[in-house]
Amino acid sequence: NDCRYCVPPLVGRRDLAATDLQSALGLSQFEKIDDFINIKKNMFKKYKSFLSDTEFIDMFDYETPWFMDLVCESSNQRNELANYLSNNDIITRDSYPALSKQVYLKNVSKTNLNYSEEVSEKILWLPSSTNLTENQIEKICTIINIFFNRN
Repeated sequence: NDCRYCVPPLVGRRDLAATDLQSALGLSQFEKIDDFINIKKNMFKKYKSFLSDTEFIDMFDYETPWFMDLVCESSNQRNELANYLSNNDIITRDSYPALSKQVYLKNVSKTNLNYSEEVSEKILWLPSSTNLTENQIEKICTIINIFFNRN
């Protein structure tokens, strides 16, 4: 059986490095990249539409929002919203910390980075799987609007 492109069983094999498998998966994803970009852009528009009184990190038309960055008024509000959503079975994540807060950059001279440091502590990433349906996004937004008392 000549199957050069088949993935052999991993048990007992030593010639298939994880990087080979990752490369194969990555290449297969490129076939769907245009679909992923359209899904993410449409998802962002839906979130902004359903949460019109909520601040988001805006994107230029040529950018693709990979995370749905909801900006809260404070880190306390972000944490309260994250807990509220978690109690409603909605998983969120805090944004990455500002680069200036990274340990490996602590000895690098910096200009005033207060804005980026403050805003990074207020961003909550909403669910953004490309498998989310419009109904699921609407449900997430309804729960967020209830949190903010915007029925």
